Amino acid sequence: MGLGEIFGALLLGTWAALLLSGLVLSEAVKYFTLFPDDPWSRKGLVILTLTFGIAAVIGDCANTYLPLVTYYGNAEAIQKVYWPLPLYSIANQLLAIIVDCYLIYRFYSLSKNIWATISLYGILLLALAGYLVGFVPLVRGSSLADRDEARIGAMITFISMVVCDLLIAAGLVWNLRSMKSSFAHTNTFIKRVMVGAIQTGSATSVCSLLLLITFLKNPESNVPTFFIFLFAPLYTLTLLFNFNIRRSAAADLVRKSKTSESRGGGNNILMDGIHVHRTVVTMSGADGAARSRTDEGNTIKLDPDA
Repeated sequence: MGLGEIFGALLLGTWAALLLSGLVLSEAVKYFTLFPDDPWSRKGLVILTLTFGIAAVIGDCANTYLPLVTYYGNAEAIQKVYWPLPLYSIANQLLAIIVDCYLIYRFYSLSKNIWATISLYGILLLALAGYLVGFVPLVRGSSLADRDEARIGAMITFISMVVCDLLIAAGLVWNLRSMKSSFAHTNTFIKRVMVGAIQTGSATSVCSLLLLITFLKNPESNVPTFFIFLFAPLYTLTLLFNFNIRRSAAADLVRKSKTSESRGGGNNILMDGIHVHRTVVTMSGADGAARSRTDEGNTIKLDPDA
């Protein structure tokens, strides 16, 4: 193998992970600024994912620093397993499971499909089992030469993660499609959430798929490590994007509702923490006759626990 496959992938992966981590910090600041009243259960979830994300990036950088600086030129030393590998490996896997568990919960909140939810959690358990089979012996070993023994576990883990991410995105899109409103701007917002579900689900799925392909092509190469370094920031961004969409969506609905000429009956939509309700008020006039009018706008309730 050339130096590019050995060290180039590590260096480029570290740079890409750091760039994405900058975007993660930006989204995290946005979340804590815009949603100070969110329950601590949700804030704790964000803090937990950020902690694992930071740990993973530290492991990424250290895993690149050791062979390129500390042990540069020492062929025997760079073949050994040091603390950065288990650090970023475990942090990545736990972060992926946490984010996917939350997204599966959101899917259940929308669909109430218990069997599909159980199946998705089962796929996650399969991914964890593959990790334990393939990666625990590797990180406990003393040499990277044991990497070939992790082939079966890696295949189980990454195939399971690809399938799980794609099914979650597909499930969210399928259920969002069934939510129809008599108001055009509300339907536009639903489409935006659908596009967001596809984008966030496909990003981690494509990363897992490319990782699997490169690993199967050459388990001894460090090219798969490039994609491993991207897991932590991508999964953290997935969670933060799902949280922060509430602000822009709510503002957009309020703005459009002021100029809406639509009139109709009551409308009540609950999805992804945003509650949209069109109010119909019944009034009695002086003559005792019942009259009704439609409120001019939408009442939007940002319910974090919805």
